[in-house]
Amino acid sequence: MFIVPVTVFVCLVTVSSSLTLQNGYTTSKSVVERAEKQIGNLIKNSTLDRKKKDLPFIGGFVRLAFHDCVGDGGCDGCINHTLPDNAGLKNYTDELDLLYNSNFNTRMSRADFYMLSSIVALDMASVDSTVKFPGRINFTLGRVDCSTTPTEDKLNAFPDALHGTTMTLEFFENHFGFSHDETVALLGAHTLGRAKVENLGFEGRWVRRPNKRKTLRPASRFDNEYYKAIFERPLWFQKQVDASGKIQWQGKLKKNLTLTF
Repeated sequence: MFIVPVTVFVCLVTVSSSLTLQNGYTTSKSVVERAEKQIGNLIKNSTLDRKKKDLPFIGGFVRLAFHDCVGDGGCDGCINHTLPDNAGLKNYTDELDLLYNSNFNTRMSRADFYMLSSIVALDMASVDSTVKFPGRINFTLGRVDCSTTPTEDKLNAFPDALHGTTMTLEFFENHFGFSHDETVALLGAHTLGRAKVENLGFEGRWVRRPNKRKTLRPASRFDNEYYKAIFERPLWFQKQVDASGKIQWQGKLKKNLTLTF
């Protein structure tokens, strides 16, 4: 039996949930539900195919949640878009900020709105899963934005893509207090989305699988394929990504399916 990577991610996106509307906002259940619906429509409209099975904003919003929570300020609705590790996030914050400023900037903090977007994304991504993402049940409001929201000038440290197991585990323990098991569960979120050369210099989806008549394509579906692929013991090899000479590890599976790590 494989781990469904949901419980720990709830802890991540609600890392500031001990705040009980100290941020001064007054909202209601109906406002939150309206925000969920409009964020959901934003995700659906991001589709890359006619059948709406490939939804890139799902992976983008989940990545945004993590990047917003890294650093001393925690989940504070602020992203430094000049930081190379945040490359590509502006595509998502631009859309969310437009929606937030138009309809919700007096009802919840931007940090709450960013976290809510990841909750909606994961909820939509688990539609095919036997275990549904429980984020809406556990989600709470009250995060405080940084003074310069939605931008910041801090150079927060992120896990290096070339770090090994030890350094990765140490990062999540030092920054979030996560156990090794929690960190491994969190990494399952990489089932979603894909890497792009123009962002961080890497290319490819983490998991490449046939769609098997599922509603969503693998890169938009929150399931256990990340773990299953690792348990298949792929043949690992190094590949040069582009003319820059950057190298990434890939794993070759049966039927010529390829993983990117």
